[in-house]
Amino acid sequence: MNPVSEIEAVEKFLPHLKSLRDDWSSDKPEKILNSLSKEKNKYRAGWVTAVFGQLETLNMAGVPFDENFVNRYKQLRDEYRAKVRLEDGLTSYEDIVSINTVLSEAIQFLESRYLQS
Repeated sequence: MNPVSEIEAVEKFLPHLKSLRDDWSSDKPEKILNSLSKEKNKYRAGWVTAVFGQLETLNMAGVPFDENFVNRYKQLRDEYRAKVRLEDGLTSYEDIVSINTVLSEAIQFLESRYLQS
């Protein structure tokens, strides 16, 4: 598998990151949604996995995120993983707010760096 270049990664993942932020609901579902659910809801663990996976791919592709930003999203990712293992395994509203904040920061950085004409 060929490594993805910085520009290719941004072109591929920026629309996905925006969709994860804007198109997925933050409304708490009445029942637990599993990975087979087609519902776009931020309470699904798949949403969290997608956000962190795409940020990590961009980082590994050489996108020059600020070191403090990288440390914050990795700490948030690790705290979420530990919480899921040790507690009930469910995404909380606080998790969504924290992850959305990091997601918005990444999108703002990518747009300002790569979409300036």
